[in-house]
Amino acid sequence: MNRWPRKPNNMEEFGVSPIRDIFRLTDKILSEFIPDIVRYETAASFPAMELIDKENEMVLKVELPGIEEENIELNVKGDVLTIKGERKKEEVKEGENYLFSEISYGKFERSIRLPKNVDFDKAEAEFKNGILVIRIPKKEEEKTKKIPIKK
Repeated sequence: MNRWPRKPNNMEEFGVSPIRDIFRLTDKILSEFIPDIVRYETAASFPAMELIDKENEMVLKVELPGIEEENIELNVKGDVLTIKGERKKEEVKEGENYLFSEISYGKFERSIRLPKNVDFDKAEAEFKNGILVIRIPKKEEEKTKKIPIKK
């Protein structure tokens, strides 16, 4: 039995987590001093992705809500596909104040290693409704050649 009932925090009414806010604030402070730092959200889950292995292609779907197409960059080096981008913060107008914010802003980068049997030269990307879909065809499998032995 709790003799001292806990007084609710006004921010809890909005579903704000003080611990999450501490991590975000720490991340923001660090990113000011070290701009290219890999942020905890970037490394863990942002942007969210799913990779589908189909018969003739790999399909990578990437969630990028609130990000403009011109702020997205795709690069390939070897068998690693890297997605870079930036979610820009809207300017707050005079007289407007945030009660809380759970949206992450700034630059992000996430890389994924793909199987060696894909052909990046024929890859295509489409961005629609905040979802980036990258289709990467598989290379034709090399067939085993039989070498005849001369008698």
